[in-house]
Amino acid sequence: MPIHGFKVIYQQIIYHCISFMPEFEEYKHEDTWRKPKFIEVTIINENGEIRMIRDEAWCFQFIPRIEGR
Repeated sequence: MPIHGFKVIYQQIIYHCISFMPEFEEYKHEDTWRKPKFIEVTIINENGEIRMIRDEAWCFQFIPRIEGR
């Protein structure tokens, strides 16, 4: 999924986020809201290289990108 307009914080480093793919646990009929168990994020690192990070969902924080920054 494209996620333009957001940056992601992972291990206290802010990255430009290109896309992400959440992985959910098995669906249960009584679930109204589901949280992802894992997330795979495509980022641009500090060297300008495209990389993928896959970790548990709680390890990531997404923040809106402010124009000019």
